[in-house]
Amino acid sequence: MIEKIVQYLSDKKILILGFGAEGQSTYRFLRAQMPELHLTIADKNINLSHKNNKNTDYLLGEQPPEYHDNFDVIIKSPGVPFKEKTTGELTSQLDLFLRFTEAKTIGITGTKGKSTTSSLLNKMLAKQGVNTLLAGNIGIPFFDCLNKITADTVPVLELSSYQLERVTKSPHIALFLNIYEEHSDFHGAFDNYVDSKLNIARFQSQGDFFIYNAESADIIAEKLPERDGAKRIVTHIDDTLKSSLEGRKLHGDHNLANIAAALEVCRLFGPVDMRVLNAARQFGGLPHRMEYVGNYGGINYYDDVIATIPQATISCINALREQHGRVDTLIVGGKDRGVDLSELIAFLRDGDIVKNVVCIPTTGAHIAKMLDGGDINVHYAADMAQAVAMAKKITPKNGICVLSPAASSYDFYKDFNEKGDDFRRLLRFKTLELI
Repeated sequence: MIEKIVQYLSDKKILILGFGAEGQSTYRFLRAQMPELHLTIADKNINLSHKNNKNTDYLLGEQPPEYHDNFDVIIKSPGVPFKEKTTGELTSQLDLFLRFTEAKTIGITGTKGKSTTSSLLNKMLAKQGVNTLLAGNIGIPFFDCLNKITADTVPVLELSSYQLERVTKSPHIALFLNIYEEHSDFHGAFDNYVDSKLNIARFQSQGDFFIYNAESADIIAEKLPERDGAKRIVTHIDDTLKSSLEGRKLHGDHNLANIAAALEVCRLFGPVDMRVLNAARQFGGLPHRMEYVGNYGGINYYDDVIATIPQATISCINALREQHGRVDTLIVGGKDRGVDLSELIAFLRDGDIVKNVVCIPTTGAHIAKMLDGGDINVHYAADMAQAVAMAKKITPKNGICVLSPAASSYDFYKDFNEKGDDFRRLLRFKTLELI
């Protein structure tokens, strides 16, 4: 595959658009394979740190219209807005990876559950003796893995809407976990977001497989009508599945749906035996995803900061109630992207779901106002430190407190990891003694 990509790009005038983790990965690959190839890097960060290279130019900050027309190929990083028409070819690491690989790729997407399902599936397939390689939105750029792929490698790729936006080829096996309103600040209309997600299966052909659950069937039928091509497999949850996964560490119906999808992939590689089922049962999840942080001051704290939409917060609360019988305190709020909060508000108001809700900026102000006048004890905190202090006071001994924002973290934090780490740091502060 490396040779094919190099051959394709070797005589092209190339622009690397965006110089974050993936853009830097693209540069390392191209420079290692073609040291003398002239490259141009464009990034809006005028203070971008870079090394001088006689064969590399930099376009930093805002650029004039149509600057990109000077290039044959634009390799765009995910999340970099680009709506303009260009005379050159607009592509990406994922697009090039899928176009030139001969490996039987597995792609996983969905508004929520991508990382968990990708990591889980990777472990389950390993129990079947499949030589897997995990890459993509999980934090491993595709080009960083090229020299690790052998004839029998099966790449397991976590794919975001940003990565799928411009692809022209789909994975051999496509998993579509779910779809909810998200990333409207980037995609605009919800239809644009759905269209990007469905690129995971749009370019499949006969012999490929498209796996999704019944909840997504209607929108898939509407947006991507069935035609001669990939075999479609709809996953279902029944008592037999629940019984086979009794004692699993991943709680909640949303995680059960993710496991069901992963099991369908495993069946394409052979029988699902006890080794595979045990891998599913024993998988404990990833950091910041309904993760038990510890018992501080007699209170059990959970970090679910990855819940950036209302539906994810609802799933978290339901899972914790299934596990513990109750949730005492919810810390909620984050960047306001105009996401509809009405489903979350209706859920919280419907019976004795959560006793206390601590709201933090920015969406917390809206949530507090929408919950006002009900039976829930609503508190407003100016920041995470104040929220943790409040939670300590109002949550009963042996109670459950969870951070599940129902919003993204980009208002006061670099990303969800930083927000979750701040929550943990505050819990471990010397005034909150570990029991």
